[in-house]
Amino acid sequence: MTIHLHESNRIAAETGAAPATPETVTQAVSAMPLNAVDAGHGPDRPGTDRQTAAPQATHGRTTGGQKTDAQSAGEQTTDGPETMNAKIFDHARFAPDQLRIMSLPAIARGGRWRLEALRSSEQPTLVWFIRSQGRITIAGRTRGYGPNTAVFLPPRTMYAFEVSPGAQGLVVQLPRHGTLWPEEPALLKVPTVQEQSELTGLFEALQREQAERRPGAARALTAYTTLLAVWLERQIGARGNGLGRAGRAEDLARRFTELAEAELGSGKTVAEIAATLGVTPTHLSRVCRRVAGRPASAILHERTIYEARRLLAETDMRVKDVAARLGYSSPAYFTRDFVQRTGKTPSQFRREARRG
Repeated sequence: MTIHLHESNRIAAETGAAPATPETVTQAVSAMPLNAVDAGHGPDRPGTDRQTAAPQATHGRTTGGQKTDAQSAGEQTTDGPETMNAKIFDHARFAPDQLRIMSLPAIARGGRWRLEALRSSEQPTLVWFIRSQGRITIAGRTRGYGPNTAVFLPPRTMYAFEVSPGAQGLVVQLPRHGTLWPEEPALLKVPTVQEQSELTGLFEALQREQAERRPGAARALTAYTTLLAVWLERQIGARGNGLGRAGRAEDLARRFTELAEAELGSGKTVAEIAATLGVTPTHLSRVCRRVAGRPASAILHERTIYEARRLLAETDMRVKDVAARLGYSSPAYFTRDFVQRTGKTPSQFRREARRG
């Protein structure tokens, strides 16, 4: 069961938006500079008001304090739906419930690591691959994907994906509140032109409302995001989540990524996380290699280095504070690890990221 095309066309007509083909949506968003789409933020970039204080050290290890994306960026509550809706399309500042639409080419201009490294978002995220293929890792499970694939990611789901040359698509960060999103990830092949047009028509309408800010834009954005949630619900209801039923190995890999995400910045090792899960480090790494295509240590390091890159590129935190925030015992150890994994010192990476 799917949303009929006339349903989205009717709403688009009422608000002045026109339905689109996949190509017109991607061309429109790709043609805009990244800061024109999302006020200078990448797919997981919170902005300059993110908390930057390093966590306190306890018994030689930094603990707590690590948050991802929007969680640590201006976590201000809203008093009512009108306030919340206004923040959805307010580009002047980032709010946890802001809707952001970014094209894959625009994100890649900030560095391919923004697309291909393991990361997460505090907001529900929908990735729409119009033209690309490769592998995608979602919560510790790696699968192949092809053109016309929609990927839904609940908040704090660790993920990464490859993109092929000339890839076209969108990454949409969705408001957490006011809409019922699926509770589990989904990898959805969208086979028909009608279903593809339904989805891209909704994306174009959302992008138009954000760009034009006409009267009633907040209500229109709320309506379109609700239709997007209904579209996802119907797709999953008709075809399942596309990931298949998780076996014991996949469930273990998922629990590991959830703990690794929750403990990011605590300095916990694979052995310590494995102990929490009740397995040996060797067994955990064997399972992760088979299910996710990476050993457990690689998952932990890749996620940590992504966060280091993000903090260096987007904040003015001192290198020693970035090291402390991510659980390193010393700035020197952090620098050695960063150079080993990126080929650049933290200061070099920051300078190049700022120039880019």
